Parts: sequence; structure tokens; C-alpha cells
Amino acid sequence: MMLKIVMSNIDVLKSKDHYLSLLFTPVTNIFSPATLASIATIRKDAVFRFTPEMMYIVSAQRVTDPQIWCEISLDIFDQVDVQSKRDNIISFELNIIEFLHILRTYENLNSDQIMIRLQRMDSNVNEPRSKKLSKLSFHFTELNQNNIEVSHSSSVIIRLLSQATDEAIKEPVLDHVNIVGYLPSDISAFFKRMERFKDPKFFEFSLSNKGLLTVSIEGDMKNIEIQWNDLLNVTMIEDTEATAAAAAADPSEEISFMVMIKETHLQLKSKFFEVVKASKMFISENEALVFDCSLEEGSQNRILYFIKGTVRA
Repeated sequence: MMLKIVMSNIDVLKSKDHYLSLLFTPVTNIFSPATLASIATIRKDAVFRFTPEMMYIVSAQRVTDPQIWCEISLDIFDQVDVQSKRDNIISFELNIIEFLHILRTYENLNSDQIMIRLQRMDSNVNEPRSKKLSKLSFHFTELNQNNIEVSHSSSVIIRLLSQATDEAIKEPVLDHVNIVGYLPSDISAFFKRMERFKDPKFFEFSLSNKGLLTVSIEGDMKNIEIQWNDLLNVTMIEDTEATAAAAAADPSEEISFMVMIKETHLQLKSKFFEVVKASKMFISENEALVFDCSLEEGSQNRILYFIKGTVRA
């Protein structure tokens, strides 16, 4: 199957402000309903940012909320053409649930290509440019069981972002990192165990310099503790006083680094880890928990999931 995305100018080809053309062969999960569904778990709206080299999908709202940054190289597309007056960068916000629904419909049909165009919607000619709505229009065809070609058309309303708005959306930066754990390919089983616990309030992740991964789950009625059955490969980051002290201590001594997060902030769970190929977990003690997950082994296509640490009220 071939997925062709063509975004024409927002002013219906009256100028060359925005133009994006992509030709895609969906042979992996890199840009697929499974990937988009993972991003949609924390927020229904997402920002799509196209640069000459990369496509970014960002789900972020307040700095205290979880954030997802999906980075996909445009090398996965067979043909790429990104043009705009802003150094060939195009950014817009859309409802990713609606986008996901259309992509799933396309995937389930006997269709070779889907055409996506960025278009201005009909509006009052006297309306300010900033108030005019835009949309992604989708068109694809399928061959039904009688070998007759049937056309399908849909659209998703989008909001083009100004340069100032887009540049204000920045990837979170950790003040420090204490330890990095390299998660095994079957780590989804660990998260399934966590999901069995009813009505949790907090999760406290702990990773030791020996590679012991422990999660304490706190609820209103009871608390439990689960551990991964094998030791993880870990890397100590010796740029903080706590980590440096651990590194200088007796090698036989086990020292753990912990971060507590709200249950409502841990939205990426077992199904997410079944999609990704390789994962790393960063703990910034008492500050943040970050999952860095590759969508394809040996590539730069990845999903970053930032969760800010919390304390009990």
C-alpha cells in the first residue's frame, strides 16, 4: 500500500506560504494507528510539526502535565517536499482522535493511496485571516467485492500555528538525571501487573545501581510493591551529588533512586510497550520519570514520554 499526503497552500494555491507533499509506504508501525493511539492516550489534541528533516507529533498542555514527543524522520517517506516561508517549517494542531479514525478506516480497506490536502475552509471574506479555519481533507478509493472503485472523503479541522506559538512549544529539559535503565522487550508484562491494581493513587518507581526495578503502588485501601523478575542493565549518571556519592560508595552496596508520580499521569502502559522496539527509563530523583522508546530498532524514530514527579498532599 502507498500513503500519499499532499498539503496544498492554505490560500488555495494563491501563494506559496505552505506546501507539503509526502509519499509513504506503510510497512512498519512507525507512522501507524498504533503509534497515533499511543500519543492520543493523554490528550485528544496534538501538534504536528514538519521540518525539512523531521516530523514531530507533540501532545503537551501544562508543564505539570505529562508530555509526549514523537520524532519521526522524513526518511521513512518515499518522497518528501516541505515548503513554507518560515524556513520550510509547517505546524498545526488537530484532533488526533479524528485523524486516527480516518487512518484506521483507510487501513481496513483495500486501498493503495490516501490523499491529504491542507485547505482553507469557506468563511466570510471579511473575516480576519487569523480567524479563518483550515482543514485536512482526506480522499482515498477502494475496490469493493464486485471490483468496483468506491471513493471516500473525510476532513479534520486544524489550526495553523504562528511562528511565535510554535516556537513556544519546547521539549522539556531535565535539571539532572541520576540513573538510566534499559528495559527488556517483554517489559509490557510488568505494566500489565500494575494495571491489575484497582484505584491506585500514586506510583513510586525505584531503580537501584544493581538494576533492581521496583514500583510501589499506593491506593486508598492498600499498598503493594512489585518487582521486575530480572536485573536491568543500568547506567549511572554522575552529574549529581547523590549519584556521585553512590558511585563512590562500596560497590557491593545497593543504592536506589526514586520518583513518585500520580496515577492519572501514567497513561502509557502495557499496550504502548508492545508497540515500541527498545525502551530506556530515566529517573531524575523526585523530579521526573522519562521513557525514551524507539519505534524501530537502530533508527532515530522514537517517542519520549515525560512525567513530572509529585509529592503526597
